[in-house]
Amino acid sequence: MSLIDLRNELEKRLSAIDGLRVYALPPESVTELPAAIIQPGQPLAEYDRTMAGPRVSYNLAVLLLTGSGDDTEAWKDLAGYVAPVGPLSIKEALETESLEGKRNGADWLRVVQAEGGGRTLYNKAAYWGVTFLVQGSSGG
Repeated sequence: MSLIDLRNELEKRLSAIDGLRVYALPPESVTELPAAIIQPGQPLAEYDRTMAGPRVSYNLAVLLLTGSGDDTEAWKDLAGYVAPVGPLSIKEALETESLEGKRNGADWLRVVQAEGGGRTLYNKAAYWGVTFLVQGSSGG
């Protein structure tokens, strides 16, 4: 699995969430909400060697944006995406087993955490949002 493969798989899995607009690359502006923007994580890649050979783990971030209106409604909007399971759950969408029996084409894929829930700016526009940290690995 390459970094591009992982990004493409995240885009495919996130697109399965009804009504979510997914950007595989950070856009200049967001025109449809809710939106998920796939971005490089920190660090982008971690390298290791196992007895079976080289192993690489990639880190990506998924910035989830919703409207910037009423605070109570905004928290309700975010809650479904942050939930561990459910029709809007980012974690469930990304960690569900694929039909081939591997997690999304990777040796493993997991949502590590959700951070920064609340008001956020993206390219000078105000939204409500949360960032999901995602790790994927292959090899070794």
